[in-house]
Amino acid sequence: MRDDAQQLDLEAAPPRLYRSRHRKAALLLLISGGVPALATFLGFLGLLWWPFDILANYRPQYALILVGVMLALFVTKRFLWGLLLLLPIALNVVLIIPLYIPTDQQIKVQERMLLEEQTKQAKQAQAIANGEEPEPRNTNMAQIIRYDEDAKVMRDGLMWHVSDEPLMIMNLDMNVAERGSEHVMNLINDGQADIILAQSITEATLKQLSMHGTPYRIHNSMPQDDDYGIAMLSRVSLPPKIRITASGTISLTQDKLSTPAITATVQWYDRQFQLLMVHLPGPWSPNGAQQYKKHIEGIVQWVNEQDDPVVVMGNFNATPWSAHFSDLLQKTGLNNSQIGFGIQATWPASGGFPIGEIPVDHCLHSEQLVTVERGMAQTNGADHRPLIVKLNWLIPQEKPTKQEQAQEEQALIDAMKQKRQDQLDKTADTKKKKASAEKKTEKKKPAPKPKADATKTDTSTK
Repeated sequence: MRDDAQQLDLEAAPPRLYRSRHRKAALLLLISGGVPALATFLGFLGLLWWPFDILANYRPQYALILVGVMLALFVTKRFLWGLLLLLPIALNVVLIIPLYIPTDQQIKVQERMLLEEQTKQAKQAQAIANGEEPEPRNTNMAQIIRYDEDAKVMRDGLMWHVSDEPLMIMNLDMNVAERGSEHVMNLINDGQADIILAQSITEATLKQLSMHGTPYRIHNSMPQDDDYGIAMLSRVSLPPKIRITASGTISLTQDKLSTPAITATVQWYDRQFQLLMVHLPGPWSPNGAQQYKKHIEGIVQWVNEQDDPVVVMGNFNATPWSAHFSDLLQKTGLNNSQIGFGIQATWPASGGFPIGEIPVDHCLHSEQLVTVERGMAQTNGADHRPLIVKLNWLIPQEKPTKQEQAQEEQALIDAMKQKRQDQLDKTADTKKKKASAEKKTEKKKPAPKPKADATKTDTSTK
């Protein structure tokens, strides 16, 4: 009898062991699904406590994990538990899907640009078929500018070449190791972007930009030893698409803890907009979260004070699912350039494991502008992927007629000739004044005393 009982226990042991392992696996699945599900709900409470807002930044990761856990629960025939995960999955997906749906304005502007490009190509093909040369550029004006001492003034004057070509802005992280420095400089020397917002600028990187002879002009810079140094550059082109007529630095929080911010008035053909470059502090601690909130309020105040259309771009250290980021969009009425182009995660630039990356670099703009292209460039050692955004006006700018272009061109040539002549006249006047002053100085000098005649002195003595 004992042998039979022992045999029964031995036969019953494997099923008990199997059930124990099965329970552990089920518990592990429930924990794996419960944690991201809880984080999904807590992420909506970001305005109440800063850790909750950090949880909101990882919604794509929550969705992937929850879908995997739900499928595993279905395989193990725990259908009820799997169905319970549908709610947090749906909440995350609902917040992600709109980023992939383009707006009607985007489609309208993209179709308009495509039609213009096709029309331009058709005209060029027709000209070639007729044995005609393409419409020449203003080479004469280019020569005048090239040989003028004050070339910047002339570049600022060449604004009649209105076209529907988009404006390209690149947010570039300069915090790279020595091996990635060459790659970053190649991105700059490529000269494709009209404006570059350089992040993590130090005195060394600023000197590097100045020494390499890049096709960009540094308008304003605030180098720092930490990651918050910034600089704004614009492409020197002929004819120019844009010109920055004014730039300056501001404090978003009006205290010493404010991170640098640069403002600029950008003249884009015959229209202009206000550009704000930012690098917000990371809300990873109570003090950091407080400062982050102040910076968001500072951006809201600055945007609402502007009369022109606005573009705000830089490192926000938050994703579009952050409660503070959503609050910023709601209070300013700005549009997120991500809409229609997907997540496009920029940090951390792991290079081989994009699952853990999140989109913390953004470009926000007024409704008068439309994002027609958006993407990222390759990085080599930088913390953030370069973000590239192409903007265009919702309503196209009116192109001047050929007669108006000729009149404007002649007016600019005459103005530059007059300016040149004024400079020559001023130089001549300066020389005349200098010569006159030298003559007056010579007249005021006392005449030298004549030397006494030695023979006369001897005679008088006798």
